[in-house]
Amino acid sequence: DKLHKLLGSPMDQPNVSVVHIAGSNGKGSVALKTANTLQRSNYKVGLFVSPHISSFRERIQIDGTPISESQVERYLQEIFDICEREGIPATFFEVTTALAFHVFASEGVEVVVLETGLGGRLDATNVVKRP
Repeated sequence: DKLHKLLGSPMDQPNVSVVHIAGSNGKGSVALKTANTLQRSNYKVGLFVSPHISSFRERIQIDGTPISESQVERYLQEIFDICEREGIPATFFEVTTALAFHVFASEGVEVVVLETGLGGRLDATNVVKRP
């Protein structure tokens, strides 16, 4: 929550809608189909899923395209700097979630389709206030 706030609470902005997908099975398939449907309806769509299959960048996509290596380098460095400066001991999934949110906000995504991680009240995706 602290990292999300320090990034400006990007998923709580009024110009972003969030579809938060949770459950036991099929989250990835539902997320992909939802993102594709929204994209075909002319929304700029961010998709955040895990795990990846061949490239870390598959976890974070905009309009069906994984983010670029340069985007990972640029935005991840900003997150690492915040974590170091503020003493935030973020996990891999928390950093990855923050990276997705930061990229989506910076790139002007209109709708974010968000797959939960392990789920539960401590899941990093639960920082979103209006899913």
